[in-house]
Amino acid sequence: MSKSIIISPEVKNWDKIYDFIYKYFRKNNLSQKSVFEILISSEEIFSNIIYHSCTETYDEVIISADYQILANTASVVFKYGGVEFNPLKNKLPDVSLPLYKRRLGGLGLLIVKNFTDGVTYTYSGGKNILKISKKVADI
Repeated sequence: MSKSIIISPEVKNWDKIYDFIYKYFRKNNLSQKSVFEILISSEEIFSNIIYHSCTETYDEVIISADYQILANTASVVFKYGGVEFNPLKNKLPDVSLPLYKRRLGGLGLLIVKNFTDGVTYTYSGGKNILKISKKVADI
C-alpha cells in the first residue's frame, strides 16, 4: 500500500522526509541496507529539486513511498512543479578521470543510479515526476 507526504521544497524539511521514508520501509521489513540506499538516493533527488527545479515561489513536493511485496520492489516517487528538468538527460561524470579534469556536477545522479535498480522521469500536467525503484530480495 502506497503512502504519501506533501511538503514544501526546503532544506529544513529533509528530516520529515527521512522519517517518512525510513518508517514506511522499516514497517514493511526492508533491510537496513536497502532503506539506507533508498534514503541516500532520495536525499540526492530532494536536494536537486530544491536547487535546480523549484522557482522562487515554493511549490509543493508530493513524495510517495510504495512496496510491492510480490515483486519485492520498493519505490519512491517525487512529484513537483517548477522548471521542467529531466536529470536522466544529463551525462554521467567520468569518474575515471583525475579530479582536475572532471566537470562539476552529476555525482548525485551517479549515486542514485548505483543505489537503485531503476530511475524514470516524466513531465505531465506541469509536474516533474521522478521515480526510483529498488529490488529488495534481502528482507
